[in-house]
Amino acid sequence: MHSQLCFAPEVLHVLPWPDDVIDNLGHDPRSTYVEEYWLGILGPSTVWLLRRFAAGFEYGPEGFDLDLAETARSLGLGDRSGRHSPFVRSINRTIQFGLAQLVGEDALSVRRRVPPLNRARVCRLSPALQARHSAWQEQQLQIPADEHQLRRARQLALSLIDLDEDYGAAERELKQAIAVSAHPAFQWSVLASFYQRRERWPEMEWAIHNCVTAAARDKTAGVALYDGAGVLIKTQRDPALAAKMLQDYLAGNSKTDEAPAFVAHLRLARLKQNLGDTAGAQQDQAAAFAMAHEFRPTQELRH
Repeated sequence: MHSQLCFAPEVLHVLPWPDDVIDNLGHDPRSTYVEEYWLGILGPSTVWLLRRFAAGFEYGPEGFDLDLAETARSLGLGDRSGRHSPFVRSINRTIQFGLAQLVGEDALSVRRRVPPLNRARVCRLSPALQARHSAWQEQQLQIPADEHQLRRARQLALSLIDLDEDYGAAERELKQAIAVSAHPAFQWSVLASFYQRRERWPEMEWAIHNCVTAAARDKTAGVALYDGAGVLIKTQRDPALAAKMLQDYLAGNSKTDEAPAFVAHLRLARLKQNLGDTAGAQQDQAAAFAMAHEFRPTQELRH
């Protein structure tokens, strides 16, 4: 029996829980796979919590502090802190399913990726979802090796930004990768993220525009548009271009688990709302919640 949280401290210290197998084979908590197949097992509030953890790791890869009362209220779970409060139950469900573990009274080690469902958990799905999961597995076996390599290359390029302290060398390697890649839109989006973290704004915008140009010539590069739009959103620059990139991603045929359509629609709704397109924002919000209708429809736009 895993140790569980008995009460909610004011601040929870969230740390990564690395695992070579799960980190390679698992799914981002914001992915379509988690929306489709883990949602009914974990419950909406636990999935939302895992997504908050994932977002936190983007800004603090080595760990971060989470204000639990504020997080609970933002998820619509109130601010009660006892063992049987909805929020503490959500935290304990991450522990129950092996997605987190207590490493102290106020410290939680969390998986950065969610593993594929094992056979026993697949059997807990509805018959319709079991059939879809089986079809998904068959589809994965049919994905060409070069596409798998593209996805892996994207992940490795992103990790280069976090791990390489020689920023000059990292920039040179990214530019060399662009020069030789058959799919340079991916590398352009990573280079834009590199410049964003270095606060080199003109170069960041230059890389974003090159990403858009390269993606227009590459039908497999939709995820690069998603990533590039994310860079613009984080820096609050050119919201119209960010919206166009997300629209092109959603209209294309290269959507992936690494860039969930659910999240893309929510981000697009926020952008349209800020741009004054209220009707368009409502349409994208509705599209998002058609994919995950159990989630509260106002939370994502509010935060």
